[in-house]
Amino acid sequence: MVGWKLNTDGGSRGNPGKSAWAFILESPTGEIFEQGGLMGISTNNCAEYEGVIQGLGFALSQKVEMLDLYSDSELIVKQLRGEYKVKHVDMIPLWQESKKLLAAFSGQVGVHHIRRELNTDADKLCNLVLDGKWKGAKGEPETKRTAGTKSSPKPDTITDEATLAAIRAVFARYGAFISEEQASDAGIMLRKLLT
Repeated sequence: MVGWKLNTDGGSRGNPGKSAWAFILESPTGEIFEQGGLMGISTNNCAEYEGVIQGLGFALSQKVEMLDLYSDSELIVKQLRGEYKVKHVDMIPLWQESKKLLAAFSGQVGVHHIRRELNTDADKLCNLVLDGKWKGAKGEPETKRTAGTKSSPKPDTITDEATLAAIRAVFARYGAFISEEQASDAGIMLRKLLT
């Protein structure tokens, strides 16, 4: 398929343990966007799903219509394709959110499993986030582009990935699945209520 390419990854040190997600999105013209973030204590599979969710959400925010998604998690890919059932209670809301995002694209989206050695850039970025060696892991989300300038968040927005992940986790615990933007809005409302 000719279109955008999204490589995602997620990892946990301890499984469950300290976790992070990462994605690299490449346009058909070679423009590169990369982001990663910490998620607190989680499992490898949940971190892998978070990478998918964050990457798909970002691609939609860039008005991407057609996309090929690549992950080295065979389980996640087969669940997203409908080849495996999602049984683990923590993964069901992540799978549901991923499927909702996939359905939001106006064009065709391919979901592909690749070997880990073919996903080294996303894996390296995820490990940099886990090690605290990537700028975005310190609350300053970073999007790198081959051309143009860095995107700046809209005013009055929470951009700290760990805070957004924590807000989303609280809502998910009670059966409400919210986007990163909705989590930012919820956090801003809480700040206003508490001050």
